[in-house]
Amino acid sequence: QMVTILEDYIGYPYVWGAYKIVVLPPSFPVGGMENPLLTFASPSIIVGDKSNVAVAIHEIAHSWTGNLVTNRNWNNFWVNEGFTRFLERKGAEVFSGKEYVLLDEVASYPEFTAAIRQFGNTTFSSLEPHFDGRSPDDAFSTIPYEKGYFLLKYIASLVGEDHFQGILRNWISSNAFGTVTTSDFKSHLRREMWQRLGFRGLQQFYSIDFKTWIQQPGEAPITLMPGSPLVEEAKQLAREYIKLGGESSPEDYQKFRKLFMKAQVIFLDELLDNKQALTRKIVERIEQDFSDPVSYTHLRAHETGRNLVCRLLLEKKKKIHSQ
Repeated sequence: QMVTILEDYIGYPYVWGAYKIVVLPPSFPVGGMENPLLTFASPSIIVGDKSNVAVAIHEIAHSWTGNLVTNRNWNNFWVNEGFTRFLERKGAEVFSGKEYVLLDEVASYPEFTAAIRQFGNTTFSSLEPHFDGRSPDDAFSTIPYEKGYFLLKYIASLVGEDHFQGILRNWISSNAFGTVTTSDFKSHLRREMWQRLGFRGLQQFYSIDFKTWIQQPGEAPITLMPGSPLVEEAKQLAREYIKLGGESSPEDYQKFRKLFMKAQVIFLDELLDNKQALTRKIVERIEQDFSDPVSYTHLRAHETGRNLVCRLLLEKKKKIHSQ
């Protein structure tokens, strides 16, 4: 189904035969690895509520952006991953709805900004990293995924979704089975914006600060993340737990089980953002409320959840015991 959805959006057929995924042992170090004929996947993506389906969508999308049209070198890695993240979220929008995509953007943003802080004012936090003899693995992070995605989303907001879909379709069809760079994409984009929008398109093209987007370290200049009611709902639930101090549960705490997995991540991140206010009683109340197999697995699986029930309590051990 997802192969068909992406074929319809991209306008270019899936060329790699039958799509197959092989689930590798738990020691496989990443969520998924695209290969033209066979995707390798971690068993951690197989969950009952299908909350990790985005990983499979991402690897399927690589059949076009990555395997069919490939970055020429590691300095242009975002041309693989930024485009694939964009296609992943277009597929997820059809599969799970726009609300899911908004939640995914918000839930993924803290990891993106953490990577920016980790690499600081170096080219590794830009979309054009310079390795100077270092391994490309040293620069691996979500930056080319998320910053590249936000660049493409920004361009789509300038030209319109329909025009950008056409630009992307022509990009893939004209570069199929070839390798590409950022410079190639900029040339393609300028030509397409001129052909589609005339002088207005050229004005829009030259209004894009590619130097800041591509070469400058740091966060994306523009993210275009609209608000989502479910984001605030998840954050408010976390604030209620803190307010009640572990003495009782919020009246509507059962909503946690009904939230998208991405909203549950936002709930946990909000707790961690207020970790100075957390006590053992609050954490124990959360564990008690979500101790059933489904929700507790989610709580423990997410890094923030592990922090809450493990690292956070260790950090606060002396303070908690003195209360």
